[in-house]
Amino acid sequence: MSESTISHTDASGMTIVEPKKGLDEMANSAARNASAATDAIKDSYEAARRVVGRGTEAAKNAKVYVKAHPWVALGICVAIGFLIGAMSRRR
Repeated sequence: MSESTISHTDASGMTIVEPKKGLDEMANSAARNASAATDAIKDSYEAARRVVGRGTEAAKNAKVYVKAHPWVALGICVAIGFLIGAMSRRR
């Protein structure tokens, strides 16, 4: 047997020879794919954290604005409600 093959005997006593090089290539490919998937997951997680951080900051700013200008905020909400109602009646 050469170093580029793997051999084993099955239940019937026959020797089965398999190419080792192909198995090594598959293992290396799987490792590369797993590494790429891990990197993609890490990148996605970081992007999600940035989006959540921006959303949290926007919510804090909105809360401060509403506390400082409650009547303006109420007027904006009424106007948005009116527009949504008007648009839904047309359908």
